[in-house]
Amino acid sequence: MKMRSEKCCGGVIFIKEGNQIKYLIIKNKIGGHWDFPKGHVEKGETEEKTAQREIREEVGLKVHFISGFKESISYIDHINKVQKTVVFFVGEAVSSKVEYIFDEVEDHLWLDYDNAVKKLTYENARAVLKKASIFLSNPT
Repeated sequence: MKMRSEKCCGGVIFIKEGNQIKYLIIKNKIGGHWDFPKGHVEKGETEEKTAQREIREEVGLKVHFISGFKESISYIDHINKVQKTVVFFVGEAVSSKVEYIFDEVEDHLWLDYDNAVKKLTYENARAVLKKASIFLSNPT
């Protein structure tokens, strides 16, 4: 049986506090894992539009994506028998005030890099965070 495939988009969101960068990670209600805001591409949407919409829907934030960063991960969702590809962008939040617009997010944290890496549930999310951190520390 051929596995379905799904595409999602999301963002590694950050704010600057002085000269420190803090990253937003969210705890999903279903599964209880810590990850970045993301969701399914809707018909006619670009990847960036999907990421912006999902971030707004999940945490109520407006973000400005920084061009030059686009990272994809793929994995198999064994529960739903789906091959998932997730495309991440890096975005700076206009404000740190998070609002749960939909009922998908249980909790959130703004963490520095070291603590965010420890808190993220999945290795592929930690890898994306590492690449985003390197990208942000080496602006071209």
